[in-house]
Amino acid sequence: MIPKSSGVMPIEKLLSSTSMLNFRNSCPRCPATSRAYAEKMIDGIGKTHFRKEHPKDLVQILIDQGLLISGDDVACDSSEECDVVQFAESGTMWLTGPESAPPLWPDGRLMTNIRDAKSVIERFSTSFGPSLAIEVSLLLSGRAVHRGFQRHGQISAGQKCRLIRSSDSWIAISLARPDDFNAIPAITGTEVGSDPWQTLIDHAQSVEGIQVVDQCQILGVAASQLPARNQRGKASSNSPFKVHRLGEAAVRVSNQPPLVIDLTSMWAGPLCANLLGRCGARIIKIESTNRPDGARLGDSELFGRLHGGHEFVSLRFDSPADVEILKRLINNADVVMESSRPRALLQLGIDAETFVSGRPGRTWISITGYGRTGSSSNAVAFGDDAAVGAGLVAWVDDDSPAFCGDAIADPIAGLFATAAGLGSLRLGGGHLIDVSLRDCAAFANSGKICAGNHAVKNISGDNWQIESDGKFFEVRRPQRVFGGSKAPSIGENTEEILEEFGISATP
Repeated sequence: MIPKSSGVMPIEKLLSSTSMLNFRNSCPRCPATSRAYAEKMIDGIGKTHFRKEHPKDLVQILIDQGLLISGDDVACDSSEECDVVQFAESGTMWLTGPESAPPLWPDGRLMTNIRDAKSVIERFSTSFGPSLAIEVSLLLSGRAVHRGFQRHGQISAGQKCRLIRSSDSWIAISLARPDDFNAIPAITGTEVGSDPWQTLIDHAQSVEGIQVVDQCQILGVAASQLPARNQRGKASSNSPFKVHRLGEAAVRVSNQPPLVIDLTSMWAGPLCANLLGRCGARIIKIESTNRPDGARLGDSELFGRLHGGHEFVSLRFDSPADVEILKRLINNADVVMESSRPRALLQLGIDAETFVSGRPGRTWISITGYGRTGSSSNAVAFGDDAAVGAGLVAWVDDDSPAFCGDAIADPIAGLFATAAGLGSLRLGGGHLIDVSLRDCAAFANSGKICAGNHAVKNISGDNWQIESDGKFFEVRRPQRVFGGSKAPSIGENTEEILEEFGISATP
């Protein structure tokens, strides 16, 4: 768990480290991509060189954004694996592509970049206790097996998001809530027919994609525009997160674990909280009494697995007295996590800048669809439509996209948020970490996929193999996750937590 002396590696040890960052050469499963090893990455003054396919890897991004000291003994994944084969073995390829057709894979180095995040998290975790072991395949496709999801091409695995052809581009629209369906007449300007989706499809055919997306977002419906396949590089993000130094760092000297107040919901944020908790942090999840985490009902098994061992507080966010309780709980935290649009918490009088600057050692992790700043900062996003906006899809041909995996931007964002959060904690905090689902998905799908020869072959029914330069590998189905725990009921620990922090409950 958390060391008694400090959760931060001594500066002297960091500066004296002579380890080198690892990086990949070729894919041994795909001989066509073989090439000589690139230059070593660290020279005597810490100058870094990177593989040509990806200008910056996650380690250098952490260094650039002040979450890692150059020369620290942290490296990206050093395995030499084919991305296509790894995608097949993760269970995610089986969820990607048209129904009743061979499964597909995305264009970028998705699995390489995800494995980088896994490696960084596992290395960071040793600063707080025993090394954390992350099974990427379970994170990416574990939910799907519990929900009985399959691939449906231009309908998402969960069937709540669809790829729709507009007059000039492909767009993704999510109808995940009853209010989303109620908004269709305002989106299309027409009455809804017997099939709400067909109403949207008919409308989009004569309207530019960005206009449909903008109208959806104005009405609070998650939607995004897919970059053209030959424009994927322009959609790529230079970083999965933005880090702002807003407060002072502090070396943790207590043997108490960091206290994390978790205000997130659904998947990406709770995954980050789960991984921080597995590293030894104490997680208190605060939910709105009137509007608890929607995953309790929609994804109850995933909810239980991600929140096992956490404590639960329930408050009325429309009650001034309860909002004051919320502020007092936040004031005791070392880390606050939230997935709200920026204006939501500001309306309650809570803001990241005041929190981080209020005491040395604090960290704020914000996980939203499109980041805290810019014209899309208040836009709604879910995992499937955010991935489409990032260009993270598979392609049947140059103008026929298909969804990739199951709401894949969510687990990807959870991983990158964890890497950044642990980086902040190791160096004493003082950071606002701005994580965007779209940017995480775009970064994860950046780089050139291996150039080997790949072909999918049917074995029987919906069972497939992928051939990679003469070798055959199973396209695995999503694997069932065992060991999930039943999450406590809403607000189960409210009374004892308020008593612990000396806060009087409202009548």
